[in-house]
Formats: sequence, structure tokens, C-alpha cells
Amino acid sequence: MTCTVHRHNGLPMAINALIRNSPRISKFVSDQSNSNFQKYYPFLFTQEIGQDEKFAMAREWWTLEMALLAENLDQSTFQSIVLDDEMVMRNYFLEFIRYTHRKKIPVIIFSAGIGNFIETYLKFKKIERDNIYIVSNWLNFTDKNYSSPIIHSLNKHQVDLTKQPFWDKISDKTDVIVIGDHIDDHQMAISISDWCRQIKIGFLNNDNCSIYREKYLQEFDVVLHTNADFGLPYEILKSI
Repeated sequence: MTCTVHRHNGLPMAINALIRNSPRISKFVSDQSNSNFQKYYPFLFTQEIGQDEKFAMAREWWTLEMALLAENLDQSTFQSIVLDDEMVMRNYFLEFIRYTHRKKIPVIIFSAGIGNFIETYLKFKKIERDNIYIVSNWLNFTDKNYSSPIIHSLNKHQVDLTKQPFWDKISDKTDVIVIGDHIDDHQMAISISDWCRQIKIGFLNNDNCSIYREKYLQEFDVVLHTNADFGLPYEILKSI
């Protein structure tokens, strides 16, 4: 997630990575998830295939991953993984999110991860959530199923925010700070771009920063590298 550091002690902080590396899950799930990661992850960044093929690979990977977790994880185990508190947030993120609550500023957490994880983590950290709206993938532990359509790293621009159930509560807002860590995250608010002014902040997490820096600078107004903190977004928010 954008709000976490990219790596901590060498370990990735993405939600799915935290799950597949947790000692609480079975070896079968861990091995299968890691196998999927090794197979599909390189395709998201390669220049050797086109965007349509990347899109198809991302959809295939996320479908396999969501099905794997839905079929093999129970709610108790899932919650225990969250409560192990292995996720390391970027410095100033919690200050940022608490400030939005005090000032009644709506926050949309738009994640290709798992909404249940985010929701449970916010509860665990005692974050007031009445101004926070989560757009993500959801596991249904009762039915051993998952939400559809799947949101992955490349298709967030296809999600129409005006069709979300919370839209009526925030439709009067005309200024947006878009914060993401994937090159395509600059398009997250494309469905409201016709009437909203946007500041786009990109966290460049890729290990080959020098290769991708120019591309990020083309799409984001500000680019921060790797484990940069949330200090700048926090200061921008306070200045508005």
C-alpha cells in the first residue's frame, strides 16, 4: 500500500506480501502465493510486452490470489495476521489520517490489496473511520468467495468513483490530492477529473528508481522515492 514503507528489514510491506510471508498460514498457501508472485510480478514492470497483455496478466494473477486466500483462510487466522502488527506505515501517515478526521476531510483508500485487512488494521490502530471510504477487494470468509470485479494495480482508472455508495457524501468536493505508488495510480481519480482540481503525488518504490523516475515525473506533480515519509502530503493538506 502507498501508506506503508516499501520494505522494512528487507521485507515487502504490501498486504498480500504480509499474508504470504506470515507464519500463520499454511505452507501450501505460502508456496502457492509466492509462486504466483514470482511468475506474474515481473510482467507488471517489463517493457517487453504491451499494456493490454500486462492488464491480462494482472487480472489473472489477482484472480488466482483472491481465490487462494478465500478458499484457504478463515476469518480468525486472517485477523491474527493483521493483529501481529507487521505492517510498517510511512512516518506521518497516522498524523495525516487523524488530521483529516479532525478537519472532516474525506479520505478514499483506493487499494488493489484487501479491504478487510485495511479495515481491521484501522480498527486495531483506533483510527476514527467515519471520514474514510475503502475501495478495494473484499474476502467473504463465510462463502469462501471474494468481491467482483477485482481491482488490480492496472485497472483502478476503470472504477467510477461517482458510482460508489459513499459518493453522495463527498460529491461537493472539488479539490483532490491523489497519492499513489504505482505508475498508473495517477489515474485513480480520472472519473472525477472533469470538475476536480488535482495534486498528484507519486511514491517511486521500484528498486530501479533511475529507470522509472522520468516516467513518474511525467504523470505526477511530485515524486518521492522509496521509503519517503508522508510529511509532504501532510504539510500540503494543512496548507489548503
